[in-house]
Amino acid sequence: MDDAVYDGVDVLSLSIGGTKENVGTLHVVANGISVVYAGGNDGPIAQTVENQSPWLVTVAATTIDRSFPVVITLGNGEKLVAQSFVLLETASQFSEIQKYTDEECNANNIMNSTVKGKIAFCFMGEMLNDKQQTSYPDVTTAVEAKGGRAVILPLFYTETILQDDPIITDLDIPFVPIDYEMAQRIDEYISNGINGNYIPRAKISLTQTRIGDEISAPKVAVFSSRGPSSIYPGVLKPDIAAPGVSILAAAQIPYYKGVSYHFDSGTSMACPHVAGIIAVLKSIHPKWSPAALKSAIMTTGFVWNVEICDYIYFVQQSAHLIDLIGFKELANNL
Repeated sequence: MDDAVYDGVDVLSLSIGGTKENVGTLHVVANGISVVYAGGNDGPIAQTVENQSPWLVTVAATTIDRSFPVVITLGNGEKLVAQSFVLLETASQFSEIQKYTDEECNANNIMNSTVKGKIAFCFMGEMLNDKQQTSYPDVTTAVEAKGGRAVILPLFYTETILQDDPIITDLDIPFVPIDYEMAQRIDEYISNGINGNYIPRAKISLTQTRIGDEISAPKVAVFSSRGPSSIYPGVLKPDIAAPGVSILAAAQIPYYKGVSYHFDSGTSMACPHVAGIIAVLKSIHPKWSPAALKSAIMTTGFVWNVEICDYIYFVQQSAHLIDLIGFKELANNL
């Protein structure tokens, strides 16, 4: 940071975090340099936001208006919309569902079971409060080795699954992550089949691409650390929210089998969006202080999906959503 001050930079974008505050950033801001920090990825628990010092710009992550939906159609006609990269048609026709419960859903057990021609479905009924996740690449590989057609498996953070591409697209059969609400509905359908004397079946569509108003976005990402500040209770943190889910960008080469770009999610993806906007605004108003730049962004941001309960709003959505058009109009009028 001392080197940055010496070099005369205009903004620092820091996608790092920790349990302690870096008081040295006050020296940087006092020298007229805006410091933008990622807010952390420990949500949705309250008071987990990092980099809470009031002179910093602390950034939360939101979803974006781009989605890659996959439709799971059950034998009773019910359709469940998940998100994944399904490029193979191995499960495009109705196939019987093979259910694995809790500890049964592991590669070793699947290799000793009969899943040929079926869609494997894992139901973690006793593991809903356990964040230990099953290794879906191992499970999917085992299902494919035994002749299965696809894997449906619940995950806690389904919105971040795209960051595992191209691992997902490299699997030999489709893998579709679902949330636990969908898992409950599929399990209920299977249970009713056992009692109603029908064979539970499902099919999985190919991935589509959806962009724009039909996507329910932006939303604060599940993983994005929540406020309020645990160190400065009177300071609302994070300050602003920006796109941070399934951001497609270049990656260190090789990321996976030589692929030099991929999706990634986190407040580390949101932080550079805000830093870039501050750089643009600084170029328009080079004499503005870090406080003025921060104020311009925060006061032109807008509130989205406000909770009815003020306390919930304060704790979970203290950050406004960054508004590029709003701050640009402000800058041009000053």
